[in-house]
Amino acid sequence: MGFGSRLVERLATYALVAAVAVAVAGVLAGFLAYRVEPYVAKQVTLYRYSKVSTYDAYFNLRYAEIYGGDRLPVSTNLPVYLSLVEGIGVSYSYRVEGATSSGFVMVEVLLKHPDGWFYRYLNLSEDFKEELSTSYYLDMGDVVRSMERLCALIGLKLTSFTLQINTYFDHLTEVGAASRRDRGNHTLTFLVDVTRNRVQLVGGSTKYSEPVEERATVYEKQYVLGFEVPTLRTVSAVTTSAATVTAGTLALLRLSKAGTRPLRSFERRYRDLVVEVESIEGKNPVEVRVADPESLVKLARLEEAPILKVKGAEAPSKYVVVGKNATYYYEEPRRIGEQT
Repeated sequence: MGFGSRLVERLATYALVAAVAVAVAGVLAGFLAYRVEPYVAKQVTLYRYSKVSTYDAYFNLRYAEIYGGDRLPVSTNLPVYLSLVEGIGVSYSYRVEGATSSGFVMVEVLLKHPDGWFYRYLNLSEDFKEELSTSYYLDMGDVVRSMERLCALIGLKLTSFTLQINTYFDHLTEVGAASRRDRGNHTLTFLVDVTRNRVQLVGGSTKYSEPVEERATVYEKQYVLGFEVPTLRTVSAVTTSAATVTAGTLALLRLSKAGTRPLRSFERRYRDLVVEVESIEGKNPVEVRVADPESLVKLARLEEAPILKVKGAEAPSKYVVVGKNATYYYEEPRRIGEQT
């Protein structure tokens, strides 16, 4: 075997090892890529703000001696006598924190009878930008007289009713590039018990705050070994497939040539006995086929003759020892697929 053939064989071996290594690397990369989701979903806040509505309301009293002053917060836990209350003062404010806004606020005061009917006692409306502050006063004497007059019209005696303050807000809110329409209301409800001489806050809170936010789902790309996961999956699949095909092809080529290697080794070991010739002349007509090339070595030494190999002969190779009484030969077995 010449130097060129050995070089080609060595390069083929290196290529096979490299192909196997690339295939293994592709499998590992694919394993890592398929362990990680291509994208991770995250919630992000697009905007956030708060709507703040506040009542600063108080009972205005006729006499300061009873409660230690002429004003009493409507949220008090003390019993409040209707006969001592001249009126209810209301200071109302509305604002939007964390955004800009513009719109209007409407105040509606309803006097509601226990039977279900009601009388709209007061109706106010005011535009605002950014925030609003307004004040008004409800005269309790006039409020009670209004309900007594209505009850008298239908032949009823007034015993109790509810005074309800409804504040409605309607505005456009802008946060950065986003804008939305906001509506809502804030209500306070008072029970006015004429029979028991009591007035009491029974519904609603003096301060109302509503947070508003908009969230969205975003998908972040995941990276493995510096590659996006879908890209790495594709690269690993293509690389593994190509490397596997290449390694398989090279392995088959090596296997197909494996049958010639024993004779090459035989020629190297007995290069002092093997002689390549153009043709074999003077052969003994009696031909004996031997089972293996090693038998020819023994016969060559007994007959003191070289082992002849025809130069340039195509496979299968044939080695001959021309003896005194017979011509001995060994012929390489034909591989499947070779023509006879």
